Amino acid sequence: MLQYDNIKHSLMDISHDVLNSIDKSMQIHDTSTSFEGWKKNCTLIHHQLEEDILRIAVVGAIKSGKSTCINSLLNGDYLQRGAGVVTSVVTKICCGSLCKATIQFKSWEEINSEISQALHVLLTVLNRMDIRDPIDIRLKKDRDQLQAILSSLDTEQWIAKDTRNINSVLVSSYLKGYPIINNLSKYDDNSIEYHKDNFSEYRQLVTNENLAVYVKDIRIDIDSDTLESNIELADCQGSDSTNPLHILQVQDYLLKTHIVLYIISSRTGVRQADIKFLSMIKQMGMMSHIFFIINCDFNEHDTLDNLVHVIHTTQQELSLFKSDPSVYSFSSLYNLFHSRSDSLSSKEQKRYEQWQQESAFIQFSDEETKRFKQDLTHQLSHRRYHVLFKNAAQRLWTIVHGLDHWLTMHERIINQDTDSALQAIEGIKIQQRKMEQIKILIKNTLNGASETLKKELRVKLDRFFDHSSPTTLLFNLIQFIDQIHLDYTKYAFPIPVEFPNAMYLLYQEFKQSLDVFMAETINPQIVHFIKGIEALITENFTSIAQPFDTMVKDVILEFSNVITDQKIGLVLDLVEGTKVDINSAKQINKITLPAATAMIRYSAKIKTEAIMRLGFYKMLRWFRKYLNKNPQQPQQDVILALKDGMRRAKRETQKSLLFHIEDYKENIKFQYVFKLVDAVANRLYEDQVAQFQAFGSDLGKLTDCVMKRKQDKKMILNHIQSLQKQLNRLQHRLESIQQQIEGHAKITI
Repeated sequence: MLQYDNIKHSLMDISHDVLNSIDKSMQIHDTSTSFEGWKKNCTLIHHQLEEDILRIAVVGAIKSGKSTCINSLLNGDYLQRGAGVVTSVVTKICCGSLCKATIQFKSWEEINSEISQALHVLLTVLNRMDIRDPIDIRLKKDRDQLQAILSSLDTEQWIAKDTRNINSVLVSSYLKGYPIINNLSKYDDNSIEYHKDNFSEYRQLVTNENLAVYVKDIRIDIDSDTLESNIELADCQGSDSTNPLHILQVQDYLLKTHIVLYIISSRTGVRQADIKFLSMIKQMGMMSHIFFIINCDFNEHDTLDNLVHVIHTTQQELSLFKSDPSVYSFSSLYNLFHSRSDSLSSKEQKRYEQWQQESAFIQFSDEETKRFKQDLTHQLSHRRYHVLFKNAAQRLWTIVHGLDHWLTMHERIINQDTDSALQAIEGIKIQQRKMEQIKILIKNTLNGASETLKKELRVKLDRFFDHSSPTTLLFNLIQFIDQIHLDYTKYAFPIPVEFPNAMYLLYQEFKQSLDVFMAETINPQIVHFIKGIEALITENFTSIAQPFDTMVKDVILEFSNVITDQKIGLVLDLVEGTKVDINSAKQINKITLPAATAMIRYSAKIKTEAIMRLGFYKMLRWFRKYLNKNPQQPQQDVILALKDGMRRAKRETQKSLLFHIEDYKENIKFQYVFKLVDAVANRLYEDQVAQFQAFGSDLGKLTDCVMKRKQDKKMILNHIQSLQKQLNRLQHRLESIQQQIEGHAKITI
């Protein structure tokens, strides 16, 4: 890996030194307006370097070895598996000056909203409207009412499809964890830190689901040289999580990542959950930067040949998702034991010593570990690092050269006799007016192009989210809701359960199917669509930038000819063509795609109509029996009433879902797409006019310099020469950095 910290801090130091040179140049004469663009760019470059984070998401099925893999990469036991069924936290690990865990809790508004969502269906189906709305878990009377509702639940309402019902468990966990969390979270910033002495205590908030349900975010800082300062490793939830909300939150994090490490256990190979999740990743367009790690369990395989066979089979299965996938096979647990062999427990020590006898396995694992680290380093260095540093170095180079041109022009003009200097200034003023006209033209063109592009994108967004056309995504969603098959008989035979309970269980089955469809099908297609929108924005502004580059170069060449005619003798360098960097625009302006989890924050109001229908069918059956006309069986009454209830539930769900997705679409439109268009346009404008910056100073001030006494001129010239030496050193430092980035030389700063 390129020495990221060294290069990063060197570029940040250079940006600081350039700002210092600009301030000193302003002492020649006050040109704050002229230098405003340069100073702004220096500040942006500094912040961009300071805030840039390389995110690596570690994903895989439960018990595939994600946490162990991360611990092995960090050479320490920092993570502990055990997140409960109701948690959905992505645990982030970063490099810090000391070891600490920072836990951020959900706000009380978020907590109460989740509880209300979980209770909504239960209360309406059970015809329980005797609880206050909104819920506030901090109030004892509300907690008592919640506990009373949970106590009244039957076994069927705690279990759904052989697993614990997520809504019942959610409310129960909130109630059980409240006394502890209420004491922990009384901090102003709603967070708590665990430092080195009590670091391990943070794990109780992850492994205990009654506490973990309150957690919104976990960040772990480690004081280890195994992790670069700008890298964030993330331990994501299992891809086979039973809660679609977890999957959506992992998808949201994946959109921010640069590299994905997908962990597969050699015990199980590719599971059905892996197939589903990899299909989603492929549909999201993220297969280009994914590494597959087969986490080898030495105890599971008798021979190395057996392990190699499993690896070969797994690689063939993965090739269905990505041609020639990057697959690495090693034992994360062995690597972890080896890195901390002097601090193993007696049980771990015995296991480690046993594995050391398996020389073939160890050699194979070591070679694969080495290959993985080399390839990961290359991926980080020559892709993300290369782009980030090259962009920053090029921008600083433009500023340094522009400032050098500004100083040289002043030096040459001041050195001339008064008449020649004033004549040169007049010639430059004419070129300045042309440059101002070009700047206005660029600004107006970009504004017009932005508005035209927004109109086009508005149409695309509205068409994509339209639910009336048979070819649209939402039309398919509405159809999916209508066509969800439910087995009504199992809730009525052989013994009819209480009708409200049957209705509740039926709706839970329906909603689970819908949420899974939203997470596995709808959201990946939305992400794919948004990536297409981003590509269209990039393509559109790239086509605009090309003629602007030519126009700007022509003006600078004309300016160069003019100052040559004025005997200034300044050779102007032309920078390479402007490139549209949409990721940089997003980072600088903090533009992020609205969270996908907002889409499934819907609920259906199941009113008492179904229960009323059941009464109607019972009365009809009694009437048929009275008239001796083959009365229906009692179970048939329940089935008919359930069908009527679900028809109503589906209609309500469709309305609620369409409302939430419409709101989500508007957020994407105004908070993401339109902001991104404006950000890219502004960035492109700043890059274009930055080339004019050296020639846009107030020439009236320069005239004052020309008219100064000889002694004063000498002082100014000495000041200029001193600054030029400083800029010359900065140029050499930038050249050295650029060579290091390109891999042509070793950096010496």
